[in-house]
Amino acid sequence: MDDKKDAAKQHIVIGQKGPNRWDYLTMSSPPTAEIGDPANRLVVKVKSGDSVLFRVDGGKHGVIFEHANSEMKNKVWEVVTDSGKLSDLPDTVNNFDRKDAQTSEQKDADNKLIEIRIKGLKAGAQNGILFACNPHSTDKDPQKKKQPMLGVIVLDEGEKKK
Repeated sequence: MDDKKDAAKQHIVIGQKGPNRWDYLTMSSPPTAEIGDPANRLVVKVKSGDSVLFRVDGGKHGVIFEHANSEMKNKVWEVVTDSGKLSDLPDTVNNFDRKDAQTSEQKDADNKLIEIRIKGLKAGAQNGILFACNPHSTDKDPQKKKQPMLGVIVLDEGEKKK
């Protein structure tokens, strides 16, 4: 067995400006998607043990994990030691589930935001780790669910057999 094939990998998601977006490999987050829905988002495919590093190359961004509290409690993922910390959403952000969502600190270009390690992610987009941008995906109005800079981390199931 090839050890390199099964080795944990670091995936890098980059916050950009002009327009504000997340970039991963050659893909960018679509202009808008719906908070709480994995459809029509930037997709990051990972395997158990992989890590996802969020960093800023342009503009000022933070990363919101829409279901951080429940996902960490259920050991879906964890924050990599000394990579950053998560906190409650600011009082001005009402279009996410404030009891479950958490955000990293907002940082300017040339900074790392946070890194997470995938532990118990289940297959299927409906089980994906939904992420967004603080401040570009946020709104005071709880009804404003269609926002820019939304992504989803999903389990890479490899090529499906026909």
